[in-house]
Amino acid sequence: MNTWDFSKPHWFIDISSAQFETAAIQLYQYQAQNNPVFSSYLNAIGVRPEMANTLTDIRFLPISFFKTHSIQTGQQKPVLQFLSSATTGQVRSKH
Repeated sequence: MNTWDFSKPHWFIDISSAQFETAAIQLYQYQAQNNPVFSSYLNAIGVRPEMANTLTDIRFLPISFFKTHSIQTGQQKPVLQFLSSATTGQVRSKH
């Protein structure tokens, strides 16, 4: 099984189509272990990321979490931040 160093920028450049599913599952499990908000969410809904075997096993945070929580893995400062377009009076989500 391949493993990637998800802490390094551009780790995904050398991934082939055949390796994509394995990399996606490993990244999901990495995020689940290293992102406190994601880990808490998965725990609250009773999901065990270590049991993921296919892309359909991957769970995602609700979009609303990006408006109400700081979603960050690790302590490094973000290099880029994407803001959603919000209609008048709504809070913009941050990615």
